[in-house]
Amino acid sequence: MRSTHSPAGRISPRPNTRLSGWPMDSDLTGARVDARTPSSDISARHPPVSPSQKATRPVTAAFGAITVRIDTWGEVLSSVALDPLRHAIVDPSTPVDLSLLMLDGKETGIEAEALTSVFADRARGADIAGRSLTLTVNDELQTRCLVDAARQRVAVWFADAATAPEWLIYDQIRNALHLASHDRNFGLFHAAALRYAGTGCLITGKSGSGKSTLTAAAVTHGFEMAGDDFVLIETLRRPRVHAVFDTIKLDERGLAKFPRYRPFVRNPGRGAEHKAIVHAFDAAPDQIATGFSLDAILHARLSGDEQSRIVASTASAAYLALAPSTTFLLRTRGREVGTKCMLLAGCLPAYAFEIGTDLDAAVAALAAFMRELRP
Repeated sequence: MRSTHSPAGRISPRPNTRLSGWPMDSDLTGARVDARTPSSDISARHPPVSPSQKATRPVTAAFGAITVRIDTWGEVLSSVALDPLRHAIVDPSTPVDLSLLMLDGKETGIEAEALTSVFADRARGADIAGRSLTLTVNDELQTRCLVDAARQRVAVWFADAATAPEWLIYDQIRNALHLASHDRNFGLFHAAALRYAGTGCLITGKSGSGKSTLTAAAVTHGFEMAGDDFVLIETLRRPRVHAVFDTIKLDERGLAKFPRYRPFVRNPGRGAEHKAIVHAFDAAPDQIATGFSLDAILHARLSGDEQSRIVASTASAAYLALAPSTTFLLRTRGREVGTKCMLLAGCLPAYAFEIGTDLDAAVAALAAFMRELRP
């Protein structure tokens, strides 16, 4: 993966600013683009993308402190990208903070060089003074990502959305939200978030620590969820968590344990190395919660014992369970991410959650703990 940057400038937050138009719409209407073609000539030299090749309409999604307009070009891409966000869709007239354009190269006929050409053309322009323009090229995954940070606009190109793994498409949405969080009092965190009996808890831990399976089990016992993998949190004196994706991810053992999810598996043809993806909007729509306060942070691990236990811990242990994986997965602005993780871990009571093999008992232990913790 390689990135190219224009002269960088400080990015100022742009809360509740209505953005008109898309970042590169006028430059990306050509079906096939030569890398040497100036972006201003693309529309004139190539036929436009037909309306049938675009999603029916852009959508606006709100995630607490941030509102995003998402425009998907390609029916396959539209379904994969927007299905996990259905809980967050708001009125399209809502002012937005960020614009995200996602393009399926195969379905629209737009080639990767379109973004490369736009980048080269704009990087030569005088209007980029004090702005940050970045083009990231990933040849292995066949993606291009063009970011205009100052204008809070992102365009992502996929060679073929039908063959792209779901996580790759979700990552582009997550990365766009991460861009918008710069210098603002919210961030993306690698954690699950659950609410029960009026109490909210953040469940942290590295991949494989049991967050997703615990979330799936908790939902079957009446808990509400804001996410099983990544959530958006306002880093206030009393942090508030917002749902981003509604996905629940389970391996075959998890599906066997919780058969209620099997009819809702989105990726039945997945390989053995991939988890099943279920949308809570389909399987448990009334149990998606967003905008609730957090009362504790629990760093989880699979103990291997039958029974579970929750014991008092420290802010430093909570930080170490949250920051490394969050920083690694977000990939950019590591220092700022680390600071937000430290602030979050420092303002919530911390506990260690040793998850046993009896998941029903683990959920019961968590429910009892959250009832006692009720503010």
